[in-house]
Amino acid sequence: MRRLGIKILIFGVIFLVIAKIVGCFDNIDRERSTNPNIIRIVNADRFDSLDILFVGSSASYSGVNPAFFDSAGLKTYNLSVAAAGPRFYELLINNYLRSVKKKPTTVFLLVMPTTFSAMVDDFNEIGIHRYLNPPISNEKIVQTYSEWKTYPSLVVKSFQKGIKNLLFRPKASITTVADEVKDKGFYRSDEQTSGEKEKKEMVLYVDWKFQKFRESEFVYLQELATALKLKGITVAFFSLPGNKANSFFSSAYMSDYIQAEAKLKTAFKFFNISSLKMDSSLYRNIDHINTNGASVVSHRLISEILNDMELRSLFQPKNKGVGIP
Repeated sequence: MRRLGIKILIFGVIFLVIAKIVGCFDNIDRERSTNPNIIRIVNADRFDSLDILFVGSSASYSGVNPAFFDSAGLKTYNLSVAAAGPRFYELLINNYLRSVKKKPTTVFLLVMPTTFSAMVDDFNEIGIHRYLNPPISNEKIVQTYSEWKTYPSLVVKSFQKGIKNLLFRPKASITTVADEVKDKGFYRSDEQTSGEKEKKEMVLYVDWKFQKFRESEFVYLQELATALKLKGITVAFFSLPGNKANSFFSSAYMSDYIQAEAKLKTAFKFFNISSLKMDSSLYRNIDHINTNGASVVSHRLISEILNDMELRSLFQPKNKGVGIP
C-alpha cells in the first residue's frame, strides 16, 4: 500500500511539472486571438493620454461607444471584459497604467447589481491574468486573491489551453482585430430583443435570485478607487440601463445594492445612466444594450460629463474643442 502511495505521489508530481510547462503556452495566442476580451486587453496600450478610461463588464462594452466621445473632443477607450468585477477592474487598470506613457485623466468604473455578485471575476471562466503584460501566473493569482481552491482547475485549464495552442495555432482574422481596435473596445450588435428571445434566455437568469450581495467586493471597489485617486487619477462611477436583468435579483440583494450605490455617490462622482428609460428595441437581450441603444446612452453620458464643471475643467486645457454635443 505504501509503494502504491509513493507511485501515485510521483505520478502526481510528474503530471504537475508537465502541466506547468505546457501551461506556460496558454497565452501564446494573445496576438492572434479573435476573442474580443483578449483583443481589448492586448491593444489597450495603443490608446495613450486618455481623457477617460472606461472599465467595466459586458454591459460597459455594449453600452459605451468611444466614437461619440471622440466627436465631443474626449479621448476614450473602453477597457471592459465580460463578467468583470472589482478584482478584474484592478488587474485591467494596473496593466494599462504599466503599458502607457501617460496615465488617463479619469477612470470611469461601471457599477451594476451584478458587480457585487458571485458571477463576476471568475479566473477559471475568463483567465485574463494570462493575457496581461507581463502575464500573471496562476500561483500569483491564487495567492493575491486567496483563490487556493481554484488552483487545480486553473492549472488544468492552462494545460488544456497550452496543448490547444501548440497543436492548433489560431490565425486571427485581420478584419476582426482591426474592427475591434478601430471601435476602441466597443462591441457592435444590431440584434434586437423580443419576447420570444427573452423567454428562451430566461433559464440563464432564474438562479440570480439566490445571489448574495458581497460586501467584501464593495469594500474592495472602494479601496481600488481610493488607490487610483492617490495616483492622481480622478475616479467616477457610472451605471447603465440593464433592461430586465435587475428584476431577477432578490429584493434583499437589490436593497443592499441600492445602499452601496448611495455610499458611492457620497464619496465619488456618480453618473446614474441606469435611470434612462429606453425602448426594448434598443436592447439586444435581457440585459445588454445594442448599437442603437449605445448611441442613446453614450450621448446622455457625454452630456452629463460635460455639464460637470469640475470634469470639464480637467479636459478643456488640452481639448479646446470639447463641447456639449
